[in-house]
Amino acid sequence: VHDYKIRTYLSNELPVHPDYYCRKLVIDRPEDDTWIHYMSHELVGLSREEVETNYGGAGGVAEVLNSVL
Repeated sequence: VHDYKIRTYLSNELPVHPDYYCRKLVIDRPEDDTWIHYMSHELVGLSREEVETNYGGAGGVAEVLNSVL
C-alpha cells in the first residue's frame, strides 16, 4: 500500500498489516484521522499550471515534472 495508517486510539484494530508500504502514518486521536487526498492519480497530461499549483512546494517535484513537459 502507499499509505499505511495505524490508529492507536482504536481498541479493535485489525490484526492484518501490509507487507510493504511507502508511508506509515500513526494516528493517536480521532480528530487527526483525516482523508488522504491525492492531487493527481496520474501525472501524464498535467499542464504546467497544474504542476506548479499542486506540486510547486513538494521538494523539487515540480522541477522534475516541468523538465519532461
